[in-house]
Amino acid sequence: MISVVIPCCNEEYCEYTVRSVLGNTSGRVEVIVVDDNCKMTHAFPEGVVHLRTPGPYHGVDVARHMGIMHARHEIVVIMDAHMSVQPDWDGELLKHFRPKTDVACVSCRHDPDHWQEPTEWGYCGAYMVPTMSDSGYYGNSILQPKWASSAGPKIQAGERADVPCVLGAFYVFTRANYCKMGSPWQYLRIWGWSEQALSLAAWAVGLDTVCLPVKTGHMYRRLGPRNFVIPAWSTIYNQHLLAESLPMSDRFRSDLIAHLGKDRDCRRYASGDYAMADLHRKEELPSPLKKSLANGRLIDEYFEHWKDFR
Repeated sequence: MISVVIPCCNEEYCEYTVRSVLGNTSGRVEVIVVDDNCKMTHAFPEGVVHLRTPGPYHGVDVARHMGIMHARHEIVVIMDAHMSVQPDWDGELLKHFRPKTDVACVSCRHDPDHWQEPTEWGYCGAYMVPTMSDSGYYGNSILQPKWASSAGPKIQAGERADVPCVLGAFYVFTRANYCKMGSPWQYLRIWGWSEQALSLAAWAVGLDTVCLPVKTGHMYRRLGPRNFVIPAWSTIYNQHLLAESLPMSDRFRSDLIAHLGKDRDCRRYASGDYAMADLHRKEELPSPLKKSLANGRLIDEYFEHWKDFR
């Protein structure tokens, strides 16, 4: 049995996603939609659990965490609210998923024609870089995931593969392993660094990050909960949270924080210019996550282990 958690905030494809999950299952699944203060209304099939986050907009990760905590089954799938799945997706997933050790993503492709299955699936996995020193969208961000190149190790049809970073909008793990990782999503704010938190926490506690040969489709939504304006303070906070909480050498931690400090928005955050950030100051970063991961494998070793994956 599988619990499927779908966070939702003004998602025009949410009903489509729910019906795709239920219509293509070979067994019984529990579907939980977590409404993060939507202004849209939806008509879900009978039996779908519909939750609502308390208060104002919390963000995708708090909604995900809420759904995981309400799940009735040990195996939990987290997916975006603008996706479709292949027939017998759950049966195929259970063939390859190893509950004791896996934190998994699946083969996910974008298709403008409502996710019609492509003829070839060239997903190559994803890796992570410690810092981004260019002046692009992410500026001087840290712990940034990157799609592997087409020349990288492809996910072969019908086979699972080890990958450095789970990426692609559909994730699978057990509730027990989520808690073992320190339940990292509950501490993130609004949006950003979800995959990094999951992948690096999995490394720290000795779990495997893998890609499973389950085909899903993903559509970029036309609407957005905040018109796609992501508050800068939230991404800065999330990066600081990981830099302060993950187990790593003092030198590696110092280098990450120093690199992040070069970012203009980060300096504004540190000086208190962001009014919304006042409730989430760097010095108030939650300590439970750091305590949960304190004795884990160092993040320095993660980057050394995956240095040849591109």
